[in-house]
Amino acid sequence: MVQPTVRSVVGSVTSGNADDVSPNSSAIMAITVLADTQDVLAVVRTGFLLARSLHAPLSINLLGREISSVHVGDSSDQLTLSEVLESVQRELCDRAYNRALSFVLEASVIAASFVSAGSISLRIRAANSGS
Repeated sequence: MVQPTVRSVVGSVTSGNADDVSPNSSAIMAITVLADTQDVLAVVRTGFLLARSLHAPLSINLLGREISSVHVGDSSDQLTLSEVLESVQRELCDRAYNRALSFVLEASVIAASFVSAGSISLRIRAANSGS
């Protein structure tokens, strides 16, 4: 497994409760890391579950191909978590078999309490290509 180097900047954080959160709160988080197949699957699973919890659209671009752009939980005909994971795993295993053992994983989460929309975006590409 490839171990990413993570640098973070953390401001002063005070512990509190949910009553301390402003009704106009928002969060934007984005990461880019080197990842192996298992790391990618873990992030896809987490992204799917976050999208379901936040009622946000999920966009997954895998190796240059959009494999999922859905609003998770909209209807019963949407992709299930199992279907998404199987599709991603099949694609990554084929790529890993063909020499790409690590991937560049870009993930972003945008959420705001003052709007009912946010978004979750995942982009996975081979570490040795621009796709």
